[in-house]
Amino acid sequence: MEPRFKRSNAVTYDEGCAPKLQDKLYLGDAISEFPAVDNNEPRDEMPYGTDPKTEFQKFIRLREEIIQSSGNGVHR
Repeated sequence: MEPRFKRSNAVTYDEGCAPKLQDKLYLGDAISEFPAVDNNEPRDEMPYGTDPKTEFQKFIRLREEIIQSSGNGVHR
């Protein structure tokens, strides 16, 4: 059965204008700072051990600080 409506996305910009796209986000950008974890790790939480290396990691850590300081009972 043929679909009734075909969907498409179009991105347009003025000719001669080079749009500035955000950098790609890769899985490694998000998890490269995580410490190694063994199968029998007894801790629920572990320190990062390094400073954030990417803008995404900085953003995530900032959000954690906001959540912890908001007083809403959510603490990590």
